[in-house]
Amino acid sequence: MTTGHQVAFFLRELETGETCRKAAAAKGLGKLGGAEHAAVLVRAAADSDVVEAYGRLLSDPDHHVRINALEALYELDVPGDVSALVRLLGDPTQRISDLASTMVWGSLKDPDVKAELARTAQWGEHNCCSCLRDRVMSDCWIRPRAG
Repeated sequence: MTTGHQVAFFLRELETGETCRKAAAAKGLGKLGGAEHAAVLVRAAADSDVVEAYGRLLSDPDHHVRINALEALYELDVPGDVSALVRLLGDPTQRISDLASTMVWGSLKDPDVKAELARTAQWGEHNCCSCLRDRVMSDCWIRPRAG
């Protein structure tokens, strides 16, 4: 099966209405599709079950899948899986860490995001911790007391 056939199959599966098939199709389309398929992925993400599936895709080992999941969640203005999103701040793929940073800092009013940031800054993975500490201090999220 050629890539074009696979993309066409994924597009058909996104229309089936079955959540598990939509999520699998979104993952496949995210991997093989191009920028022209972003709108299709965003429409699919309007389904709350699919939003949850996109949240799970934030932990996918393939960076293309993580990028597409982030872009879809960004368009919907929802963080998806908050702990996975915060972990992506330390992702070695610059595009992923930049988009995750934009999403996290844009969601600071969400108490779940703020709590996860605090937890990760204290106890999280090394890359995430140093990234958070640097960002927190540079954004003056934690301000030293005037003496």
